[in-house]
Amino acid sequence: MSKRNDICPYCGSALEDGSEFCQNCGASLSVVESTTSVRIISESQPSPSYTVVQPQTTTYVPRKQDDSQGTIALIFGILACVGILPCIGGIIAISVGNNAKGSSSGSIAVTLGWISICLQIVATIVLTSIFWWF
Repeated sequence: MSKRNDICPYCGSALEDGSEFCQNCGASLSVVESTTSVRIISESQPSPSYTVVQPQTTTYVPRKQDDSQGTIALIFGILACVGILPCIGGIIAISVGNNAKGSSSGSIAVTLGWISICLQIVATIVLTSIFWWF
């Protein structure tokens, strides 16, 4: 092994005694040949031969969600269940509630719409069977 200076021949930073690699640029110092030429090193920090990758952080900023369709669907679902808009209210609640994706009021409206339609079918069957017997 040849004699080594206290300065890295690749980047010009100071070296610790007995180190095999430069702490600044990571160059191997085990096979450094001494030369008689002078290397001029600038005063600024030399750029390393590797790229430092900074970890990326993702920031989640919640978006204000427009819940007007879910509210409208919920109103029609309630009106359908109480009998004010028996069949058409259930259909509107289901269709508008499906458009309000991710909204809790939209999913409740879809459920109320299906309940009102099922109740209308049961009521129609019951009333038809009552009138059939009389």
